Amino acid sequence: MAQKNWLEIEINNKNHKKEKNAKKYKKVLAIWTLIGYTKRAVA
Repeated sequence: MAQKNWLEIEINNKNHKKEKNAKKYKKVLAIWTLIGYTKRAVA
C-alpha cells in the first residue's frame, strides 16, 4: 500500500515537472527550429 502511495506521489511530481518544463521545452524547440532553418538557408 505504501508503495502505491509513493508511486502516485512520484507520478504527481513528474506531471508537475512536465508542466514546468513544457514552457522551457517550447522555448528550446523554437530555438532549435530557428537554428535548423538558418542552417538550411546557409547550406
